[in-house]
Amino acid sequence: MIRFFFRCLPAAIVSFIAAGSLCAQDLNFPGVTPFVILNASLNKKVDLNVLSLSKIRVGEHIIDGVKYDPGPLQIYTHAIFSYKITGHWQAGAGFAFQRNNPFRDDWKNDYRLLQQVVYILQGSKWKLSSRLRVEERWFRFPDASGSFGTRLKQQNAFTRQLNGEKFYWQAVNELYAIPSGARNSFVSENWFYTGLGVALRSFGRWDNGFGWNTMTRNTKHDLTNLFFLQTMLTITFHRHEKEVEPEMESGHF
Repeated sequence: MIRFFFRCLPAAIVSFIAAGSLCAQDLNFPGVTPFVILNASLNKKVDLNVLSLSKIRVGEHIIDGVKYDPGPLQIYTHAIFSYKITGHWQAGAGFAFQRNNPFRDDWKNDYRLLQQVVYILQGSKWKLSSRLRVEERWFRFPDASGSFGTRLKQQNAFTRQLNGEKFYWQAVNELYAIPSGARNSFVSENWFYTGLGVALRSFGRWDNGFGWNTMTRNTKHDLTNLFFLQTMLTITFHRHEKEVEPEMESGHF
């Protein structure tokens, strides 16, 4: 299964890039994406995950006479309770808030209810997880009535332990689809990340790497691409010292 994963991942990435290159009006920007994650093990079965992040465009850009200023494009936070059904299966639910263009007049607020199921395979030095998340979303705008929509998010993540138990490599891909509500495309967005991490003893983890977030920005399927450096600090709280560490978010939301 691990060999199959490594064979398919490069082909999938190349295919996705080739498909995006067919769009003549794509926009490309550099950026940074900082994460802060708090994990808490409430008991042997229930974990709490609280996440906050911001996608930030770096530099001033003028494309076809349009000026794109630097600054936050989005802020996002969620709180999710997860329940360990078996050693392989978890289920969870929670609430999220997102604000696009947070400091501009054309902001958009996005309130979400989240439900998810996670399947995990794990070896002595690797872990492969697959997560399906369902979102019910309520939107608010500055000068328009609100709206409602739903979204599906499929995430696959692979983690490989490097020399010793302190360092690891991770690759994550998450695909977004919009079954209902306003949309430019049914498959609306993709987020890829790969990077290295280090375990900070009992404190948590610190990950750094490269990410690529691509979004369909209009009904012609033109794309907005954000190529960014990602840094993620994870802080983990245990009920007691010998408790197994709770499952953590894999690189993005």
